[in-house]
Amino acid sequence: RFAFAYGSGTWPQRSRMAVLDFVLAVDSAEEWHRENMSAGFGNLHHYSWIMQRLGPAVVASVQQSSFGAKMYYNALVPWRARETIKYGVISIRDLLQDLGEWRDFYVSGRLQKPVQIILDDPEVSAANRKNVENAATAALLTLPEEFSESGFYEAVASLSYIGDIRILFHAEDPNKIKKMVSANLESFRELYSPVLAEMRDQRIIGGGNRDRWKQTFSISARARLIQRLPGTLVSNMRMFETRTHGASTQSGQNICMDPLRCHEALRWSLRKIVFRSSTAQAMKGLLSAGVLRSTAYVLRKMSKRRAVF
Repeated sequence: RFAFAYGSGTWPQRSRMAVLDFVLAVDSAEEWHRENMSAGFGNLHHYSWIMQRLGPAVVASVQQSSFGAKMYYNALVPWRARETIKYGVISIRDLLQDLGEWRDFYVSGRLQKPVQIILDDPEVSAANRKNVENAATAALLTLPEEFSESGFYEAVASLSYIGDIRILFHAEDPNKIKKMVSANLESFRELYSPVLAEMRDQRIIGGGNRDRWKQTFSISARARLIQRLPGTLVSNMRMFETRTHGASTQSGQNICMDPLRCHEALRWSLRKIVFRSSTAQAMKGLLSAGVLRSTAYVLRKMSKRRAVF
């Protein structure tokens, strides 16, 4: 029902080592994997040796388990002459939940950045508009009172990497965020222009110069921003407030007494979500792709850090 390509393999100035990454959202995980693994499609070799033998029902169960981000990835799949692809499968139901609640902040994080839509779905598109709005809101809470246009897009792009196990283990290029924004600046503008226009109308941000934007930095304004965020994130921010300051709060007012405190609460909340989902998804990859293919994929990711962009 919905499919998109993402990652550095879709960038205009694409690295020769980049793997093409895809996400496919389907109605029924088991039916889709059964068809994909059938002799008619000839894609059984995309799956690890053990998953080939366990079959589509187990593959779907692994995909939709609460362990991980409800994704099933097949990695390093040969495609065309010398290229390889990686594709992940998620159910439409789980995708919509992640877009709305940021429970795993996995596919929702990818869709906050420019992607290439291959197959669109109106329900997903509507949910992602709210997801993009939430990303803009969260990014503002990490930024100072004055910031640049590129700084805003870098803040947006960095959200889903906060706490990512790949960053912690240096499996990603440390300059990836800056490269991503510079390579896709016009696409970021296109994706976020409706949200930014609305924020200007609401006087949340101002400034007509791309090198100098300004946001309303009052406690009440930041409290309103927090109230716009997904419930999972806000619950975590309240947990941070209770743990660090010993007082429970049902609004964003206390968290935003100090901008630095607000920033710390947001980053802690994102790190809690992203670390859990990215770690579990990486472990699930050992089962879905197999140890040898998973190791080869990680080594390839790490070698990209040394490649010239």
